[in-house]
Amino acid sequence: MDEWVPLHERKEWQDVVPIPEFSPKAPIAPIKYSPEFDEIMSYFRAILQSQEVSERAFKLTTETVNASPGFYTAWHYRRFLLDKLNISIVDELNFLTELASNHPKNYQIWYYRRELMNKLQNPSSELEFVNMMLEIDEKNIHAWGYRQWVIQKFNLWEDELKFTDELIQRDPRNNSAWSERYFVISKTENLNDFEVKMREISYALNSIEEIPANESAWNYIRGLYVEELSDEIKKVMVKIIDNKGYNVYLLQCLEFIYNKQRKGDLETVVCKLLQSVDYIRKSYWKWRETSAKGKNLSRSAIDLQLIPMLIPKQPFSSVMALYYSQALS
Repeated sequence: MDEWVPLHERKEWQDVVPIPEFSPKAPIAPIKYSPEFDEIMSYFRAILQSQEVSERAFKLTTETVNASPGFYTAWHYRRFLLDKLNISIVDELNFLTELASNHPKNYQIWYYRRELMNKLQNPSSELEFVNMMLEIDEKNIHAWGYRQWVIQKFNLWEDELKFTDELIQRDPRNNSAWSERYFVISKTENLNDFEVKMREISYALNSIEEIPANESAWNYIRGLYVEELSDEIKKVMVKIIDNKGYNVYLLQCLEFIYNKQRKGDLETVVCKLLQSVDYIRKSYWKWRETSAKGKNLSRSAIDLQLIPMLIPKQPFSSVMALYYSQALS
């Protein structure tokens, strides 16, 4: 990389008087900017004040956003110059791609890219760009938000469900991929359709059988829950507990189901267990226990099989024993 040349030494900037940052005469805690940063910003203030429209002004915004990628005013002025000077949007996208790879979670970069895409109206390389950014961080909320915007605006739904499946197969705990899957289905299919819910809950249960303590998949089930499939979910719970024991995410989902079914006594049993298993949220589960008011006393065959499996193996108090006996009666 060429050595940076101060602007006051460049011929093309000799006619510009830089504007220093305004500050009180005796600032309490002055920021120690680097000389390079301070000079770039001083010249940027000067061209911003004069609203200069020129190639040198545009180049200065490049230096400005490189020095401070989150500087919204510089991005706004750059977009103004882009329009006035008829700068190539494709070239600008290439510049932005390079900058984004070094600053993947910068709000302004992602918003600016949307504005460029609104002008270009050609998203042919955008999903490839987002994929590259997700390789850096698969849970980058800015990348996912931009991806959803591009897909909706340009109707690029066709392969997105397959894309989420590929990510989930690679990392079943990728909660962003599960969230994207829910987003795609909610926009392209009828979430009130029982067949859709059955397919997706089965998909999540298959993943859970491979990794029982997968919070993302359990949350996905809760998001799509339908009463008609409650016993199918519980059957998988029985299988998991029988083979590997219960885990906090399984119990949270079970508590959720019993709450939906208004089975207050069974919900209480699970809440009591969660107070020890999910100890950091003990107070929350105690509150949930006191809120379990459902009076549904019906018991499915799978309930009668499931609840005894939750009884702690170690000795427990007579009060706890009473709760379990009441739940099973």
